[in-house]
Amino acid sequence: MAGRPHGCMVLSAAENCSSPEVVAVLRDRRLRNVSEFRQRIQRDVDAGVLPADTDAAALARCTAAVVQGMSQQARDGASRAELEALVEAAMRAWPEESPEG
Repeated sequence: MAGRPHGCMVLSAAENCSSPEVVAVLRDRRLRNVSEFRQRIQRDVDAGVLPADTDAAALARCTAAVVQGMSQQARDGASRAELEALVEAAMRAWPEESPEG
């Protein structure tokens, strides 16, 4: 959007912050996001939606890395089409739904 910075405020703020306290708060927020992704993925594993051998922690970190990377790419001017293509590629890393899920 014209006149509005691209990307995630949390990541952008961390890049420009010199306060250790603020850096810690932002890091904790990002780690909490990873934890919430992991919990949600694990619920789908437990419910049989995702295969039992899905590594929820690794998939959560992968997802967080993609989200964080997309944020940076948006700041660098990536188009919506480019970001949507990235999502399509990233979703191929996700395991297929279980047939019984």
